[in-house]
Amino acid sequence: MMKGERGFTLIELLIAAAVTGFIVSVLGVAIYQIITVTEYSNDKMTAMHELQNAAHWFNIDGQRASAASGSNELVLTLPDDLSITYALVGTELNRTVELPGE
Repeated sequence: MMKGERGFTLIELLIAAAVTGFIVSVLGVAIYQIITVTEYSNDKMTAMHELQNAAHWFNIDGQRASAASGSNELVLTLPDDLSITYALVGTELNRTVELPGE
């Protein structure tokens, strides 16, 4: 470079590009991790809420039941002849309520 000229050398530009690339890649990985953890947390919270809801209804129905029977499914009979059936269908627990006379 001649005296009085201003600018960057090729080495300086290559080092700046390498540092910028490193910073961008680290930020990309961090953002990906934040998104992945957030999705996992949302799925976990949804599963916990569904489990708590199922336990709530199972507890109430079990306390009110006057009789229970079943092998592949649980049928609870309440004093007012209301029948509540719990059955596992695939990976879902289904709760079915049958009113008297149906």
